[in-house]
Amino acid sequence: MPYIVVPGIWDKYSHNPKVDSEGFVERGALGAVIFGDTVYPVMVGDSGPRYKMGEASLIVAKMANEKASGTYRAITGPKATYIVFPNTGKLGSEAAQPDFDSIQTEVRSRIDEMVTSGESANFHSWKLSYPK
Repeated sequence: MPYIVVPGIWDKYSHNPKVDSEGFVERGALGAVIFGDTVYPVMVGDSGPRYKMGEASLIVAKMANEKASGTYRAITGPKATYIVFPNTGKLGSEAAQPDFDSIQTEVRSRIDEMVTSGESANFHSWKLSYPK
């Protein structure tokens, strides 16, 4: 599952319920990791320490470095960019098994809106399936 972990301070559910949660991120929200010249669509899988960013599932990490493992970092330093689209959690979490084609289409549409006219992003397409 291609996912990222966002800082806990972004987590919609870690805040005081009396505080407006507009703009915070929930699990299942859509996003993208940009590494090199490629955009990788992802979902928010969890939140971590309040002010730390950079964790991703192994499938995402291996796109950056095939040697990545639970004990070997995919990259060091600020070489990847994470983009998260707030208020998209329902798009990524409506079904027990996410519809990756729909998720990738939605992320691509949102990224294309951000790209300067005439430019095109190199967009990775996940080929994922679940056992039946």
